[in-house]
Amino acid sequence: MEENWANYFNEVNIGIITILLPLTIAVLSEYISTKKSLGDGAGFQKLDLNLILKDIFDIKLILSSLIFIFSPSFLWLTIIPLQFFLLFLWLSGLYLLVMIILSTVSWIKGDKFKFRISFLSNLTKNKTDWITSWSSVWETEGKKFGIMGNLHCYFLWII
Repeated sequence: MEENWANYFNEVNIGIITILLPLTIAVLSEYISTKKSLGDGAGFQKLDLNLILKDIFDIKLILSSLIFIFSPSFLWLTIIPLQFFLLFLWLSGLYLLVMIILSTVSWIKGDKFKFRISFLSNLTKNKTDWITSWSSVWETEGKKFGIMGNLHCYFLWII
């Protein structure tokens, strides 16, 4: 019976990763096709690239959640007293991956401005990323966040 839990963890892990990989390919191929069709610098390309790499597919979050979901399947039979902790660890990693999948699906469905505004509002740590992302917004013709949105995010960055 104990071995069945380790197999169950592995099957669910592989299923979640199987869902995440095509979504990752879809987001990146959409970005590349947009870049090819509009040319370099057109649209919100720099902002979208920063957003995709830092918010949607945060590598540190993905790696930590993969460690969380695969650790119980390897340690389930070896560390029997800590099985409750391993189950909690697995559920935490599973939750993180499901949240990444849901945000990816939301991005693919076209809710990009929600992500862009949130990313720009929270972009205060790295000055280079801030300048690159905002230059992408300022250089975009025909699509505007509005002067109040720009000023709001600018003042958030200053504070």
